[in-house]
Amino acid sequence: MLSFFTKLENKTPPKYLIHISKNKINYKNPSFFRQYIKQTVYMKPNGLWLSGNISDEKSWIHWVVSNDWYKNPSKLFYYAVKLKKSTKLLNLNTREKIMSFHKKYYLGNGNINYPLLFSEGFQGIKFVYLKKLIDDIKKNNKINDFMWYFSLDCSCICIFNNELIEDIMELRP
Repeated sequence: MLSFFTKLENKTPPKYLIHISKNKINYKNPSFFRQYIKQTVYMKPNGLWLSGNISDEKSWIHWVVSNDWYKNPSKLFYYAVKLKKSTKLLNLNTREKIMSFHKKYYLGNGNINYPLLFSEGFQGIKFVYLKKLIDDIKKNNKINDFMWYFSLDCSCICIFNNELIEDIMELRP
């Protein structure tokens, strides 16, 4: 029998990301694509959260299913989402990029200046979970300063505007 993740991966077209929701999304309504998600100063940005590589155990989809985000994964709604090629994501995929991001956008108390990031033309952000960085932050007792990074729990993408979606389709694993 195929695992839940294998079934989902087999149904996801190449170059598509996954969005998981407790509620059905009315993506066939044109107003869905005109939604702009206002950014605030907080640990996490506001937006449509997506998971990349399904087979990556540090991906958002693995976190959702394995951490009781919802007790029954078969009752969730899964969507394959393809972003437009022109989407400008800030890619935090290395220690250096994460530290540079922290230096520029961190405001204290775990808060990030996401409105500033948006004002600089970024349309979303890709967070990559780096275990070694987490371990170093713990070792150096800097958890409070990097609470924004600790709060992510996994690798994920957040887009700030649904107009960035080129295509979306519902999946049933």
